[in-house]
Amino acid sequence: MLKKIVITICCLSILLLMNISGQSLLFKGGDYYIFYGGNNGSSSQMICAEGVDALKVKATLKKVSGESATYLNKNVKDEIMEQFNAKIMFCENINNINNYYAYSEKIENYIVLNGEKVNLHIAVSIDKTTVGSPIIFGGY
Repeated sequence: MLKKIVITICCLSILLLMNISGQSLLFKGGDYYIFYGGNNGSSSQMICAEGVDALKVKATLKKVSGESATYLNKNVKDEIMEQFNAKIMFCENINNINNYYAYSEKIENYIVLNGEKVNLHIAVSIDKTTVGSPIIFGGY
């Protein structure tokens, strides 16, 4: 009986690890995350997670159409641009937040903004940086 319980627990653990290992975060080390489900756009379902729980939350989702991560008190713009070998397509400043809209061949999905392919959005403010793909939906 004990042997059956141990085997069952081992099998369940392996299945859980396989489920989690198939998922990864697009942006590593964020303080908190938002995953977008369903359509790309403002009508997507948004699922929030603290940084430490983000991978577990993402692994439970069936279809993730986008992801954003916020880094508190840290500007990661250059690091993210380099990681994805991204090219800035255009920029804008809204309410003292610098927005960089970029494209990377390393990221599969994209949307078209201002006639340009965009799949990486970085918003840098005085106290945080939020990155998203294909763009950041909602507030930042």
